[in-house]
Amino acid sequence: MRKSPHALLPLLCALAAAVPADNLTQRASAVQFKAPRVIDWGKAPYPLAERSALNEGWAVISVMIDPEGKPYEATVAESMGSAAFEQAALTRILKSRFEPASVNGTPVHGAYSVKLEFTLSPKNFLLAKPAYQKFFVERHVEIAKAAEAGDRESADARLARMQPHTLYEDALFGVTQYYYSSKWGTETQQLRALRRAVAGEKEPTYLSKRTFAKVLETELQLEIQLKDFARALRTAQTLTAMGSEEVTSEPRQKSLEEIRKLRDNEDAYTVPGELGERPSWYYELLKRRFQVEVTSGAIAEVKVRCDRQYLSFPFDPTQRYTIPGHNQSCWLELIGQPGTHFRLTQS
Repeated sequence: MRKSPHALLPLLCALAAAVPADNLTQRASAVQFKAPRVIDWGKAPYPLAERSALNEGWAVISVMIDPEGKPYEATVAESMGSAAFEQAALTRILKSRFEPASVNGTPVHGAYSVKLEFTLSPKNFLLAKPAYQKFFVERHVEIAKAAEAGDRESADARLARMQPHTLYEDALFGVTQYYYSSKWGTETQQLRALRRAVAGEKEPTYLSKRTFAKVLETELQLEIQLKDFARALRTAQTLTAMGSEEVTSEPRQKSLEEIRKLRDNEDAYTVPGELGERPSWYYELLKRRFQVEVTSGAIAEVKVRCDRQYLSFPFDPTQRYTIPGHNQSCWLELIGQPGTHFRLTQS
């Protein structure tokens, strides 16, 4: 069916606001894409208040790199710890130098994502190595037992006294939050807790291999249930690399195959979203077209970061947006009032 001029408006607006990208009319088979890479890391001081409190943290930063290798449009995709760690991570990435992305040898704008950690020396914690302090593990066990017994008052009291300092403790704290939210929270809260436990890692670092695999398997299940399909495919890749038997089971393989079919067809599906305390919402897209319906609050701006292009434009609730290009991973960022609720439909 032929599109009306009004239907093409979102695409034209997006292209007008876009940073010039590579020639996307080439056949996919002829394109040789090379992602950006760091040449020289910038420096950022460890946040003084966090060092004094013996706190560690991390942040996953998504940034665009221009054809000259300069970073721009950096944003926090995920993080653990205070806003001071986020700011330090943004400062470091914006001070870094990059080799730009290229298509068939020609420099282009490209997306880059990295996890930056802020860790202290083990001696600061009076430990032989970074790990969990005994009382922290004890509270984790107590909260798990309280959740199993349905004793919320006891769980709340212990959770309030469970303050993680190291990255190891924070990963365990994520598992603790999962136990708690499994009893008294929502699936969204459960998924958030599990991602805190995974800590942006692709292999067990802060948790045992067995616990890490179990956390990822549960995360995958929740991602499928909550229709976070692009992340589900990435989680499945991590589990496959770890040799997980659960991800290769017939039911799970069937679910993953259905997601891949949905990715490649024009069927639409909708997921709910919310701007929490942050004024932005970051989400990996599965499909090339999307529309956002605000149910409460307000969204002002839309940003899309792809492997080989960047788009930014004012939000228009009446339009369905189309991302030009093929064979790219793209991440959507919605910017608006904290507390805004909306529905994202992809097709």
